[in-house]
Amino acid sequence: NPIIRDFDGELVNGANGEDKLVFATGLETGSFAYIGAAAFSGGGNSVARFVGVRQIEVDQDGDGTSDNAFLVDGVTNAGQLTATDFVWL
Repeated sequence: NPIIRDFDGELVNGANGEDKLVFATGLETGSFAYIGAAAFSGGGNSVARFVGVRQIEVDQDGDGTSDNAFLVDGVTNAGQLTATDFVWL
């Protein structure tokens, strides 16, 4: 999996993080939600979740299956990210 290093998100290394995880327009379906460590539901909307250690999975098309996965150094639990850390251009 690709690795993002030195990420300073909303709650990582302080409350004023400036980094964002940016995705291209057209890849998302419906609305987007960050669901923490919850399982994908296949509800038809794009979602992202934290799994394991440092790993983020993204269900872009809302079918309940991971379409993209990557590691983020420094993120050790689901509570260190929020929906504002993800941007769809």
